[in-house]
Amino acid sequence: MISALIYARTVHPCSKSRTYDEVIPKLFEKYGFSLNQLYDGLEYIGSEYEKVIEIFNHQVFRKYPFDISHTYFDCTNFYFEIDREDDFRLKGPSKENRKEPIVGLGLLLDAKQVPVGMKMYPGNESEKPVLRSVIDELKQRSHISGRTIRVADKGLNCFNNILHALKSGDGYIFSKSVKTLPETERTWVLLGNDYKDVTDQKGEVLYQIKECVDDFPYRYTDETGQRKNIRLTEKRIVTYNPKLAEKQKFEINKQVEKAKKLRACEAKKSEYGDSAKYVTFISADKKGEKTDGKIKVELNESAIEKAKQLAGYNMIVTSETRMSASEIYAAYHNLWRIEESFRMMKSQLDARPVYLQKEDTITGHFLICYLAVLLTRLFQIYILNDKYGTEEIFDFIRDYRVVQVSERKYIRSATMEVITNQIKDHLVEKTTELYQQMLDQGMSEKRSIELLAFYLEMYIKDNIQTDDFSDEKWEAFLDEINPIFHVPGEYEFDVQEERSNLRHIQKQYGKLKSDVGALEEELYSLEAHFLAIHTLYKIDSRETKKIIHIVLNR
Repeated sequence: MISALIYARTVHPCSKSRTYDEVIPKLFEKYGFSLNQLYDGLEYIGSEYEKVIEIFNHQVFRKYPFDISHTYFDCTNFYFEIDREDDFRLKGPSKENRKEPIVGLGLLLDAKQVPVGMKMYPGNESEKPVLRSVIDELKQRSHISGRTIRVADKGLNCFNNILHALKSGDGYIFSKSVKTLPETERTWVLLGNDYKDVTDQKGEVLYQIKECVDDFPYRYTDETGQRKNIRLTEKRIVTYNPKLAEKQKFEINKQVEKAKKLRACEAKKSEYGDSAKYVTFISADKKGEKTDGKIKVELNESAIEKAKQLAGYNMIVTSETRMSASEIYAAYHNLWRIEESFRMMKSQLDARPVYLQKEDTITGHFLICYLAVLLTRLFQIYILNDKYGTEEIFDFIRDYRVVQVSERKYIRSATMEVITNQIKDHLVEKTTELYQQMLDQGMSEKRSIELLAFYLEMYIKDNIQTDDFSDEKWEAFLDEINPIFHVPGEYEFDVQEERSNLRHIQKQYGKLKSDVGALEEELYSLEAHFLAIHTLYKIDSRETKKIIHIVLNR
Protein backbone atom coordinates (compact mmCIF):
# COMPACT_ATOMS: atom_id res chain seq x y z
CA MET A 1 0.00 0.00 0.00
CA ILE A 2 2.80 2.43 0.88
CA SER A 3 4.57 1.82 -2.44
CA ALA A 4 1.30 2.24 -4.37
CA LEU A 5 0.58 5.57 -2.67
CA ILE A 6 4.14 6.83 -3.22
CA TYR A 7 4.14 5.91 -6.93
CA ALA A 8 0.63 7.32 -7.42
CA ARG A 9 1.55 10.60 -5.68
CA THR A 10 4.63 10.89 -7.90
CA VAL A 11 2.86 10.05 -11.15
CA HIS A 12 -0.45 11.89 -10.69
CA PRO A 13 -1.15 13.60 -7.34
CA CYS A 14 -4.85 13.87 -6.49
CA SER A 15 -7.32 12.97 -3.74
CA LYS A 16 -7.07 9.55 -2.14
CA SER A 17 -10.43 8.55 -3.63
CA ARG A 18 -9.33 9.47 -7.17
CA THR A 19 -5.93 7.92 -6.54
CA TYR A 20 -7.61 4.63 -5.70
CA ASP A 21 -10.08 4.70 -8.61
CA GLU A 22 -7.99 6.23 -11.41
CA VAL A 23 -4.25 6.13 -10.70
CA ILE A 24 -3.40 2.94 -8.80
CA PRO A 25 -5.12 0.65 -11.39
CA LYS A 26 -2.78 2.08 -14.08
CA LEU A 27 0.46 1.44 -12.17
CA PHE A 28 2.80 -1.30 -13.36
CA GLU A 29 2.21 -3.50 -10.31
CA LYS A 30 -1.24 -4.78 -9.35
CA TYR A 31 -2.53 -4.04 -5.85
CA GLY A 32 -5.36 -5.76 -4.00
CA PHE A 33 -6.57 -3.51 -1.19
CA SER A 34 -9.86 -1.69 -0.78
CA LEU A 35 -10.43 2.06 -0.39
CA ASN A 36 -11.31 1.56 3.29
CA GLN A 37 -8.08 -0.38 3.77
CA LEU A 38 -6.22 2.51 2.12
CA TYR A 39 -7.65 5.00 4.61
CA ASP A 40 -7.00 2.65 7.56
CA GLY A 41 -3.46 2.02 6.38
CA LEU A 42 -2.82 5.73 5.92
CA GLU A 43 -4.04 6.39 9.46
CA TYR A 44 -1.81 3.64 10.85
CA ILE A 45 1.41 4.77 9.16
CA GLY A 46 0.55 8.32 10.22
CA SER A 47 0.34 7.26 13.85
CA GLU A 48 3.73 5.52 13.50
CA TYR A 49 5.34 7.88 10.98
CA GLU A 50 8.60 8.28 12.91
CA LYS A 51 8.99 4.50 13.05
CA VAL A 52 8.27 4.21 9.32
CA ILE A 53 10.96 6.82 8.58
CA GLU A 54 13.37 4.90 10.81
CA ILE A 55 12.72 1.69 8.83
CA PHE A 56 13.22 3.49 5.51
CA ASN A 57 16.41 5.11 6.81
CA HIS A 58 17.76 1.71 7.81
CA GLN A 59 17.11 0.26 4.35
CA VAL A 60 18.46 3.33 2.52
CA PHE A 61 21.59 3.37 4.69
CA ARG A 62 22.46 -0.18 3.61
CA LYS A 63 22.66 0.94 -0.03
CA TYR A 64 23.50 4.64 0.25
CA PRO A 65 25.06 5.50 3.64
CA PHE A 66 24.05 8.89 5.02
CA ASP A 67 26.64 11.65 5.36
CA ILE A 68 25.77 13.65 8.48
CA SER A 69 28.95 15.69 8.63
CA HIS A 70 26.47 18.49 7.83
CA THR A 71 22.72 18.42 8.41
CA TYR A 72 20.34 20.93 6.85
CA PHE A 73 17.08 21.83 8.55
CA ASP A 74 14.15 24.07 7.81
CA CYS A 75 10.41 24.25 8.45
CA THR A 76 7.36 25.08 6.39
CA ASN A 77 3.62 24.92 6.95
CA PHE A 78 0.50 23.96 5.04
CA TYR A 79 -2.82 25.73 5.39
CA PHE A 80 -6.27 24.10 5.50
CA GLU A 81 -9.39 25.76 4.14
CA ILE A 82 -11.54 24.92 7.15
CA ASP A 83 -13.75 27.08 9.37
CA ARG A 84 -12.86 25.65 12.78
CA GLU A 85 -9.55 24.71 14.35
CA ASP A 86 -8.87 21.36 16.01
CA ASP A 87 -6.03 20.07 18.19
CA PHE A 88 -3.66 19.75 15.22
CA ARG A 89 -4.75 22.30 12.61
CA LEU A 90 -4.33 25.59 14.43
CA LYS A 91 -3.85 29.21 13.46
CA GLY A 92 -0.28 30.46 13.58
CA PRO A 93 2.37 32.35 11.57
CA SER A 94 1.92 31.14 7.99
CA LYS A 95 4.76 31.15 5.44
CA GLU A 96 2.19 32.21 2.85
CA ASN A 97 0.54 34.84 5.11
CA ARG A 98 -2.67 32.84 5.28
CA LYS A 99 -5.26 33.34 8.00
CA GLU A 100 -6.54 29.74 7.94
CA PRO A 101 -5.42 27.00 10.37
CA ILE A 102 -2.07 25.42 9.51
CA VAL A 103 0.15 22.45 10.38
CA GLY A 104 3.94 22.63 10.51
CA LEU A 105 6.48 20.30 8.90
CA GLY A 106 10.19 20.23 9.73
CA LEU A 107 12.59 18.57 7.26
CA LEU A 108 16.14 17.37 7.90
CA LEU A 109 18.63 16.61 5.09
CA ASP A 110 22.10 15.06 5.22
CA ALA A 111 25.23 16.57 3.66
CA LYS A 112 24.22 15.27 0.20
CA GLN A 113 20.77 16.82 0.61
CA VAL A 114 19.01 13.46 1.02
CA PRO A 115 16.05 13.58 3.49
CA VAL A 116 16.80 11.78 6.77
CA GLY A 117 14.06 13.06 9.09
CA MET A 118 10.67 14.73 9.26
CA LYS A 119 8.66 16.20 12.12
CA MET A 120 4.99 17.23 12.13
CA TYR A 121 3.74 19.73 14.72
CA PRO A 122 0.61 21.81 15.40
CA GLY A 123 0.34 25.09 13.52
CA ASN A 124 0.44 27.35 16.59
CA GLU A 125 3.78 26.00 17.86
CA SER A 126 7.14 27.67 17.26
CA GLU A 127 9.37 25.98 14.73
CA LYS A 128 12.57 26.68 16.69
CA PRO A 129 12.33 23.72 19.14
CA VAL A 130 11.56 21.34 16.25
CA LEU A 131 15.20 21.43 15.10
CA ARG A 132 16.36 20.08 18.46
CA SER A 133 13.65 17.41 18.52
CA VAL A 134 14.34 16.07 15.01
CA ILE A 135 18.12 15.83 15.46
CA ASP A 136 17.78 14.15 18.88
CA GLU A 137 15.37 11.57 17.46
CA LEU A 138 17.54 10.97 14.40
CA LYS A 139 20.61 10.29 16.53
CA GLN A 140 18.68 8.10 18.96
CA ARG A 141 16.77 6.03 16.40
CA SER A 142 19.70 5.66 13.99
CA HIS A 143 22.32 5.17 16.73
CA ILE A 144 24.41 8.05 15.40
CA SER A 145 27.09 9.35 17.74
CA GLY A 146 29.30 11.42 15.42
CA ARG A 147 29.50 15.20 15.27
CA THR A 148 27.33 17.09 12.81
CA ILE A 149 27.25 20.74 11.80
CA ARG A 150 23.65 22.00 11.88
CA VAL A 151 22.83 24.38 9.05
CA ALA A 152 19.67 26.51 9.17
CA ASP A 153 18.43 29.98 8.24
CA LYS A 154 17.86 32.94 10.55
CA GLY A 155 14.31 31.83 11.42
CA LEU A 156 15.83 29.00 13.49
CA ASN A 157 18.74 31.03 14.88
CA CYS A 158 18.12 31.33 18.62
CA PHE A 159 20.35 30.85 21.63
CA ASN A 160 18.57 27.66 22.75
CA ASN A 161 19.33 26.00 19.39
CA ILE A 162 22.95 27.16 19.59
CA LEU A 163 23.27 25.91 23.19
CA HIS A 164 21.66 22.56 22.30
CA ALA A 165 24.13 22.06 19.44
CA LEU A 166 27.13 22.79 21.65
CA LYS A 167 25.89 20.57 24.50
CA SER A 168 25.38 17.74 21.99
CA GLY A 169 28.96 18.12 20.74
CA ASP A 170 27.75 19.50 17.40
CA GLY A 171 28.51 22.68 15.50
CA TYR A 172 26.22 25.16 13.80
CA ILE A 173 26.03 27.44 10.77
CA PHE A 174 23.11 29.89 10.98
CA SER A 175 22.29 33.08 9.16
CA LYS A 176 21.62 36.23 11.14
CA SER A 177 19.67 39.36 10.24
CA VAL A 178 21.96 42.37 9.81
CA LYS A 179 19.02 44.64 10.65
CA THR A 180 18.97 43.52 14.30
CA LEU A 181 22.73 43.79 14.91
CA PRO A 182 24.10 46.03 17.68
CA GLU A 183 25.54 49.35 16.50
CA THR A 184 29.18 48.22 16.72
CA GLU A 185 28.58 45.09 14.63
CA ARG A 186 26.48 46.98 12.09
CA THR A 187 29.30 49.53 11.73
CA TRP A 188 31.78 46.69 11.06
CA VAL A 189 29.44 45.29 8.38
CA LEU A 190 29.16 48.62 6.57
CA LEU A 191 32.89 49.39 6.67
CA GLY A 192 34.43 48.68 3.27
CA ASN A 193 37.64 47.34 4.83
CA ASP A 194 38.76 43.69 4.34
CA TYR A 195 36.08 42.75 1.79
CA LYS A 196 37.36 40.37 -0.90
CA ASP A 197 35.82 40.07 -4.36
CA VAL A 198 34.49 36.70 -5.48
CA THR A 199 34.27 36.62 -9.27
CA ASP A 200 32.88 34.30 -11.93
CA GLN A 201 34.81 32.84 -14.86
CA LYS A 202 34.40 36.09 -16.80
CA GLY A 203 35.93 38.11 -13.97
CA GLU A 204 32.65 39.78 -12.99
CA VAL A 205 32.05 40.26 -9.26
CA LEU A 206 29.45 37.88 -7.86
CA TYR A 207 29.70 39.09 -4.27
CA GLN A 208 32.13 40.46 -1.69
CA ILE A 209 33.00 38.63 1.51
CA LYS A 210 34.82 39.27 4.79
CA GLU A 211 35.14 37.46 8.10
CA CYS A 212 36.20 37.84 11.73
CA VAL A 213 36.52 35.64 14.83
CA ASP A 214 35.65 37.09 18.22
CA ASP A 215 33.73 36.51 21.46
CA PHE A 216 30.15 37.64 20.93
CA PRO A 217 27.57 38.31 23.67
CA TYR A 218 24.33 36.36 24.07
CA ARG A 219 21.56 37.04 26.54
CA TYR A 220 19.20 34.23 27.56
CA THR A 221 16.76 33.06 30.22
CA ASP A 222 17.80 29.99 32.22
CA GLU A 223 15.53 27.27 33.62
CA THR A 224 14.83 29.32 36.76
CA GLY A 225 13.65 32.30 34.72
CA GLN A 226 16.72 34.45 35.41
CA ARG A 227 18.26 36.54 32.62
CA LYS A 228 21.93 35.76 32.04
CA ASN A 229 24.73 36.90 29.74
CA ILE A 230 27.31 34.69 28.07
CA ARG A 231 29.98 35.17 25.41
CA LEU A 232 30.64 32.56 22.70
CA THR A 233 33.60 32.39 20.34
CA GLU A 234 32.22 32.50 16.82
CA LYS A 235 33.26 33.23 13.29
CA ARG A 236 31.06 35.75 11.54
CA ILE A 237 30.99 36.10 7.79
CA VAL A 238 29.42 38.98 5.90
CA THR A 239 28.66 39.01 2.18
CA TYR A 240 27.59 41.89 -0.03
CA ASN A 241 25.81 41.04 -3.28
CA PRO A 242 25.44 44.03 -5.68
CA LYS A 243 22.54 42.42 -7.61
CA LEU A 244 20.73 41.56 -4.40
CA ALA A 245 21.25 45.14 -3.16
CA GLU A 246 19.73 46.51 -6.36
CA LYS A 247 16.74 44.19 -6.05
CA GLN A 248 16.15 45.00 -2.38
CA LYS A 249 16.42 48.77 -2.97
CA PHE A 250 13.85 48.46 -5.73
CA GLU A 251 11.50 46.67 -3.31
CA ILE A 252 12.11 49.34 -0.63
CA ASN A 253 11.26 52.15 -3.05
CA LYS A 254 8.17 50.25 -4.15
CA GLN A 255 6.97 49.92 -0.53
CA VAL A 256 7.72 53.59 0.17
CA GLU A 257 5.66 54.68 -2.88
CA LYS A 258 2.84 52.43 -1.69
CA ALA A 259 2.99 54.05 1.78
CA LYS A 260 2.86 57.56 0.22
CA LYS A 261 -0.28 56.68 -1.78
CA LEU A 262 -1.97 55.13 1.24
CA ARG A 263 -1.13 58.18 3.35
CA ALA A 264 -2.57 60.47 0.69
CA CYS A 265 -5.91 58.66 0.68
CA GLU A 266 -5.95 58.36 4.49
CA ALA A 267 -5.99 54.55 4.45
CA LYS A 268 -6.38 52.49 7.58
CA LYS A 269 -3.31 51.24 9.41
CA SER A 270 -4.21 47.62 8.58
CA GLU A 271 -4.02 48.42 4.83
CA TYR A 272 -0.34 49.35 4.91
CA GLY A 273 0.93 45.77 5.20
CA ASP A 274 4.72 45.49 4.72
CA SER A 275 5.01 49.18 3.91
CA ALA A 276 4.06 50.00 7.53
CA LYS A 277 7.71 49.60 8.59
CA TYR A 278 8.58 52.74 6.60
CA VAL A 279 5.99 55.01 8.24
CA THR A 280 5.23 56.28 11.75
CA PHE A 281 1.68 56.46 13.09
CA ILE A 282 1.17 59.44 15.42
CA SER A 283 -1.97 60.64 17.17
CA ALA A 284 -2.35 64.36 16.33
CA ASP A 285 -4.98 67.11 16.25
CA LYS A 286 -5.75 69.51 13.38
CA LYS A 287 -2.73 71.66 14.28
CA GLY A 288 -0.45 68.62 14.07
CA GLU A 289 0.12 68.42 17.78
CA LYS A 290 0.21 65.00 19.42
CA THR A 291 -3.06 63.92 20.95
CA ASP A 292 -5.23 60.89 21.54
CA GLY A 293 -7.44 61.77 18.56
CA LYS A 294 -6.92 61.37 14.80
CA ILE A 295 -3.93 59.33 13.60
CA LYS A 296 -1.29 61.17 11.59
CA VAL A 297 1.00 59.19 9.26
CA GLU A 298 4.58 60.30 8.60
CA LEU A 299 7.32 58.69 6.50
CA ASN A 300 10.05 57.21 8.68
CA GLU A 301 13.07 58.57 6.81
CA SER A 302 15.59 57.02 9.19
CA ALA A 303 14.06 53.54 8.74
CA ILE A 304 14.11 53.98 4.96
CA GLU A 305 17.74 55.12 4.99
CA LYS A 306 18.80 52.27 7.29
CA ALA A 307 17.06 49.67 5.10
CA LYS A 308 18.79 50.99 1.97
CA GLN A 309 22.18 51.03 3.72
CA LEU A 310 21.86 47.34 4.64
CA ALA A 311 20.46 46.21 1.27
CA GLY A 312 22.51 43.39 -0.24
CA TYR A 313 24.23 42.38 3.04
CA ASN A 314 23.91 38.95 4.65
CA MET A 315 25.58 37.52 7.75
CA ILE A 316 26.43 33.93 8.67
CA VAL A 317 27.41 32.96 12.24
CA THR A 318 29.14 29.68 13.00
CA SER A 319 30.95 27.74 15.67
CA GLU A 320 33.37 26.41 13.02
CA THR A 321 36.18 28.93 13.47
CA ARG A 322 38.67 26.75 11.57
CA MET A 323 36.56 26.44 8.43
CA SER A 324 37.36 28.91 5.67
CA ALA A 325 34.83 31.59 4.79
CA SER A 326 34.29 30.05 1.33
CA GLU A 327 33.57 26.60 2.82
CA ILE A 328 31.08 28.06 5.31
CA TYR A 329 29.39 30.12 2.59
CA ALA A 330 29.10 27.04 0.32
CA ALA A 331 27.74 24.89 3.16
CA TYR A 332 25.11 27.46 4.08
CA HIS A 333 23.96 28.03 0.51
CA ASN A 334 23.20 24.34 0.10
CA LEU A 335 20.04 25.21 2.02
CA TRP A 336 18.47 25.89 -1.38
CA ARG A 337 18.04 22.11 -1.65
CA ILE A 338 15.72 22.03 1.34
CA GLU A 339 13.73 24.92 -0.09
CA GLU A 340 13.53 22.95 -3.33
CA SER A 341 12.26 19.92 -1.38
CA PHE A 342 9.44 22.04 0.04
CA ARG A 343 8.63 23.34 -3.46
CA MET A 344 8.61 19.76 -4.68
CA MET A 345 6.06 18.85 -2.00
CA LYS A 346 3.87 21.88 -2.70
CA SER A 347 4.15 21.91 -6.50
CA GLN A 348 5.03 18.59 -8.15
CA LEU A 349 3.47 16.47 -5.37
CA ASP A 350 0.52 18.80 -4.60
CA ALA A 351 0.77 18.17 -0.84
CA ARG A 352 -2.27 20.37 -0.39
CA PRO A 353 -5.23 20.65 -0.48
CA VAL A 354 -5.62 17.73 1.93
CA TYR A 355 -9.06 16.09 1.82
CA LEU A 356 -8.60 14.34 5.18
CA GLN A 357 -9.80 15.07 8.71
CA LYS A 358 -8.02 12.91 11.29
CA GLU A 359 -4.60 13.97 12.59
CA ASP A 360 -3.00 10.56 11.95
CA THR A 361 -4.46 10.34 8.43
CA ILE A 362 -3.21 13.85 7.62
CA THR A 363 0.21 12.92 9.00
CA GLY A 364 0.15 9.73 6.90
CA HIS A 365 -0.52 11.85 3.81
CA PHE A 366 2.51 14.07 4.49
CA LEU A 367 4.59 10.97 5.22
CA ILE A 368 3.79 9.69 1.71
CA CYS A 369 4.87 13.07 0.30
CA TYR A 370 8.10 12.89 2.35
CA LEU A 371 8.89 9.37 1.11
CA ALA A 372 8.21 10.46 -2.49
CA VAL A 373 10.75 13.28 -2.02
CA LEU A 374 13.22 10.81 -0.48
CA LEU A 375 13.01 8.35 -3.41
CA THR A 376 13.18 11.19 -5.94
CA ARG A 377 16.34 12.54 -4.29
CA LEU A 378 17.98 9.08 -4.25
CA PHE A 379 17.14 8.67 -7.94
CA GLN A 380 18.40 12.17 -8.74
CA ILE A 381 21.63 12.12 -6.71
CA TYR A 382 22.81 8.51 -6.77
CA ILE A 383 21.33 7.07 -9.98
CA LEU A 384 21.45 10.13 -12.25
CA ASN A 385 24.56 11.62 -10.59
CA ASP A 386 22.75 14.90 -9.90
CA LYS A 387 22.79 15.85 -13.60
CA TYR A 388 19.06 16.51 -13.91
CA GLY A 389 16.73 18.88 -12.07
CA THR A 390 13.61 17.76 -10.25
CA GLU A 391 11.29 19.25 -12.88
CA GLU A 392 13.02 17.25 -15.62
CA ILE A 393 12.77 14.08 -13.51
CA PHE A 394 9.06 14.55 -12.82
CA ASP A 395 8.40 15.31 -16.50
CA PHE A 396 10.16 12.07 -17.41
CA ILE A 397 8.28 10.03 -14.79
CA ARG A 398 4.89 11.38 -15.81
CA ASP A 399 5.50 10.91 -19.54
CA TYR A 400 6.80 7.36 -19.10
CA ARG A 401 4.43 4.75 -20.54
CA VAL A 402 4.93 1.08 -21.41
CA VAL A 403 3.10 -1.20 -23.81
CA GLN A 404 2.62 -4.87 -22.94
CA VAL A 405 3.59 -6.83 -26.04
CA SER A 406 3.45 -10.29 -24.45
CA GLU A 407 2.82 -11.91 -21.11
CA ARG A 408 6.24 -11.00 -19.77
CA LYS A 409 7.47 -8.30 -22.13
CA TYR A 410 6.99 -4.53 -21.96
CA ILE A 411 8.38 -1.85 -24.24
CA ARG A 412 8.24 1.88 -23.71
CA SER A 413 5.58 3.42 -25.91
CA ALA A 414 7.91 6.38 -26.55
CA THR A 415 10.55 4.16 -28.20
CA MET A 416 7.90 2.47 -30.34
CA GLU A 417 6.71 5.91 -31.45
CA VAL A 418 10.30 6.88 -32.34
CA ILE A 419 10.74 3.76 -34.47
CA THR A 420 7.33 4.20 -36.12
CA ASN A 421 8.18 7.81 -37.02
CA GLN A 422 11.63 6.85 -38.34
CA ILE A 423 10.07 4.26 -40.67
CA LYS A 424 7.06 6.35 -41.68
CA ASP A 425 9.05 9.48 -42.52
CA HIS A 426 12.23 7.65 -43.65
CA LEU A 427 14.24 9.60 -41.06
CA VAL A 428 16.96 6.98 -40.57
CA GLU A 429 17.86 4.85 -43.57
CA LYS A 430 19.32 2.01 -41.51
CA THR A 431 16.12 1.65 -39.44
CA THR A 432 14.01 1.37 -42.60
CA GLU A 433 16.49 -1.09 -44.12
CA LEU A 434 16.47 -3.43 -41.11
CA TYR A 435 12.70 -3.12 -40.80
CA GLN A 436 12.27 -4.27 -44.42
CA GLN A 437 14.69 -7.13 -43.84
CA MET A 438 12.53 -8.34 -40.94
CA LEU A 439 9.38 -8.17 -43.06
CA ASP A 440 11.11 -10.15 -45.83
CA GLN A 441 11.92 -12.90 -43.33
CA GLY A 442 8.29 -13.29 -42.32
CA MET A 443 7.89 -11.01 -39.32
CA SER A 444 4.71 -9.02 -38.94
CA GLU A 445 4.86 -5.20 -39.00
CA LYS A 446 3.94 -5.05 -35.31
CA ARG A 447 6.65 -7.51 -34.24
CA SER A 448 9.27 -5.81 -36.41
CA ILE A 449 8.58 -2.44 -34.78
CA GLU A 450 8.64 -4.04 -31.32
CA LEU A 451 12.02 -5.63 -32.02
CA LEU A 452 13.48 -2.36 -33.31
CA ALA A 453 12.08 -0.61 -30.23
CA PHE A 454 13.81 -3.22 -28.10
CA TYR A 455 17.09 -2.43 -29.87
CA LEU A 456 16.48 1.28 -29.27
CA GLU A 457 16.06 0.58 -25.54
CA MET A 458 19.48 -1.13 -25.57
CA TYR A 459 20.97 1.80 -27.47
CA ILE A 460 19.59 4.27 -24.90
CA LYS A 461 20.97 2.15 -22.06
CA ASP A 462 24.44 2.24 -23.63
CA ASN A 463 24.22 6.01 -24.25
CA ILE A 464 22.41 7.10 -21.08
CA GLN A 465 24.86 9.96 -20.47
CA THR A 466 24.38 11.39 -23.98
CA ASP A 467 22.15 14.44 -24.06
CA ASP A 468 21.00 14.23 -27.71
CA PHE A 469 20.00 11.32 -29.94
CA SER A 470 22.64 10.74 -32.62
CA ASP A 471 21.59 9.25 -35.97
CA GLU A 472 25.20 8.25 -36.65
CA LYS A 473 25.57 6.34 -33.37
CA TRP A 474 22.17 4.71 -33.82
CA GLU A 475 23.11 3.52 -37.34
CA ALA A 476 26.42 2.17 -36.03
CA PHE A 477 24.52 0.33 -33.31
CA LEU A 478 22.19 -1.21 -35.90
CA ASP A 479 25.20 -2.21 -38.03
CA GLU A 480 26.42 -4.16 -35.01
CA ILE A 481 23.01 -5.78 -34.58
CA ASN A 482 22.37 -6.57 -38.23
CA PRO A 483 24.96 -9.36 -38.81
CA ILE A 484 23.46 -11.47 -36.00
CA PHE A 485 19.89 -11.15 -37.26
CA HIS A 486 19.12 -14.40 -39.03
CA VAL A 487 16.47 -16.91 -39.99
CA PRO A 488 15.49 -18.90 -36.86
CA GLY A 489 16.23 -22.61 -36.56
CA GLU A 490 19.84 -22.80 -37.71
CA TYR A 491 21.06 -24.60 -34.58
CA GLU A 492 20.81 -28.40 -34.48
CA PHE A 493 20.73 -30.64 -31.40
CA ASP A 494 20.09 -34.39 -31.22
CA VAL A 495 17.19 -35.76 -29.13
CA GLN A 496 19.33 -36.72 -26.14
CA GLU A 497 20.95 -33.29 -25.99
CA GLU A 498 17.54 -31.66 -26.42
CA ARG A 499 16.18 -33.48 -23.35
CA SER A 500 19.29 -32.56 -21.38
CA ASN A 501 18.90 -28.94 -22.45
CA LEU A 502 15.24 -28.96 -21.54
CA ARG A 503 15.97 -30.26 -18.03
CA HIS A 504 18.68 -27.63 -17.66
CA ILE A 505 16.38 -24.81 -18.80
CA GLN A 506 13.53 -26.04 -16.59
CA LYS A 507 15.87 -26.10 -13.62
CA GLN A 508 17.35 -22.69 -14.28
CA TYR A 509 14.42 -20.75 -15.68
CA GLY A 510 11.27 -22.51 -14.47
CA LYS A 511 8.97 -24.92 -16.27
CA LEU A 512 8.21 -23.79 -19.83
CA LYS A 513 4.63 -23.60 -20.95
CA SER A 514 3.45 -26.43 -23.19
CA ASP A 515 1.13 -24.14 -25.15
CA VAL A 516 3.12 -23.61 -28.34
CA GLY A 517 0.45 -21.44 -29.92
CA ALA A 518 0.87 -18.71 -27.33
CA LEU A 519 4.57 -18.42 -28.21
CA GLU A 520 4.50 -18.75 -31.99
CA GLU A 521 4.06 -15.04 -32.64
CA GLU A 522 7.19 -14.24 -30.63
CA LEU A 523 9.64 -16.84 -31.91
CA TYR A 524 11.41 -14.62 -34.42
CA SER A 525 11.80 -11.67 -32.08
CA LEU A 526 12.75 -13.88 -29.13
CA GLU A 527 15.59 -15.47 -31.03
CA ALA A 528 16.84 -12.14 -32.27
CA HIS A 529 16.64 -10.74 -28.74
CA PHE A 530 18.72 -13.58 -27.34
CA LEU A 531 21.32 -13.25 -30.07
CA ALA A 532 21.51 -9.48 -29.64
CA ILE A 533 21.97 -9.88 -25.89
CA HIS A 534 24.62 -12.54 -26.50
CA THR A 535 26.58 -10.28 -28.85
CA LEU A 536 26.22 -7.02 -26.95
CA TYR A 537 26.52 -8.29 -23.39
CA LYS A 538 28.79 -11.32 -23.97
CA ILE A 539 26.47 -13.97 -22.54
CA ASP A 540 27.87 -17.47 -23.05
CA SER A 541 26.95 -18.52 -26.59
CA ARG A 542 26.24 -22.13 -25.65
CA GLU A 543 23.68 -21.06 -23.04
CA THR A 544 22.13 -18.67 -25.56
CA LYS A 545 21.80 -21.45 -28.14
CA LYS A 546 20.22 -23.76 -25.60
CA ILE A 547 17.59 -21.15 -24.73
CA ILE A 548 16.88 -20.45 -28.40
CA HIS A 549 16.64 -24.14 -29.24
CA ILE A 550 14.26 -25.02 -26.44
CA VAL A 551 11.99 -22.02 -27.11
CA LEU A 552 11.85 -22.75 -30.84
CA ASN A 553 11.19 -26.45 -30.39
CA ARG A 554 8.49 -26.17 -27.76
